[in-house]
Amino acid sequence: MGPGLIPIGARVYCDSSIFIYAIEQHIEFGVPASTVIDRGSSKEIELVSSELAIMESMVRPLRANDTEIVRDFDLLFGVRWLEFVAIDRTLLRAAAALRARHPSLRTPDAIHLATANQSAIDVFLTNDRMLATICGSRAKLLSDFR
Repeated sequence: MGPGLIPIGARVYCDSSIFIYAIEQHIEFGVPASTVIDRGSSKEIELVSSELAIMESMVRPLRANDTEIVRDFDLLFGVRWLEFVAIDRTLLRAAAALRARHPSLRTPDAIHLATANQSAIDVFLTNDRMLATICGSRAKLLSDFR
């Protein structure tokens, strides 16, 4: 992973895909996603996400009854160094405003962007090009880390 892509001390918002790629050891993006999470666990960077990421990450392994992956997500989502922002009415109102301005933005992505906007982040990490485009200059694509 390019060391200059996320500077030391950065506050990094991770959308759900980052956690999914890392825990499920995605063939192409598992290593860069795991590296980001490792940097967060060592407190080299701060990791932030929405509580929505917990739900989005768990659907597939729960549907497949993959208890090992569910356990790995539970362990990751229980650590103290990973900050999860609660979804409240103020955040949902901000997400609605984003969807109104960007009709192609899906509700979960609008919640992620609204959460990032309210979390004083330096980097918005995703692997969704459309989401990165809407986010703007703070966005980094995980695919650029290979």
